[in-house]
Parts: sequence; structure tokens; C-alpha cells
Amino acid sequence: MTKIFCDIADIKLIKRFNSKSMVKGFTTNPSLMRKTGGKYYRVYSQKILKIINKLVSCQVFADDEKNVKLQGKKLVNGREMFT
Repeated sequence: MTKIFCDIADIKLIKRFNSKSMVKGFTTNPSLMRKTGGKYYRVYSQKILKIINKLVSCQVFADDEKNVKLQGKKLVNGREMFT
């Protein structure tokens, strides 16, 4: 089964595609956020996470497992994201 993920950071587009049943989630990164005017990656990521009710993939910058998880938790306000 193919799953469709939108690779975007524009809040208006995210809201629009979030309501589409064919879209299963979203991916984003700092480059996409900068193009939409986002200056602070963590703040912008948290804003996106508040409006999405689907899977989200936000890029982290660490190279080791411990810090990848730590950065991921910070993006989601300390909530556990790895199950």
C-alpha cells in the first residue's frame, strides 16, 4: 500500500492537505521552513505539530541515537515520540 506524505512547511498548505484523507502525513525540514518565513525551527515545528492530526517527520541534527531522541523530544515539547 502506498502512503502519501506532503513534504511542505507552508502552514496554509498544511491545513489544506491535513483534511485530505489520501494524505497520511507530512515531512518538513529547516530549508522548507525558511522559504515560508519560519526563523526558529523548533518553534515553527511545534506550530505545525499543533495543527496536524497525522504522522509528522521533522528533521533533527544529531548523529547519535541518544541525541536524536533528545532533539525529537524537544521538538514535541518533551512528549515521548518513539514507541
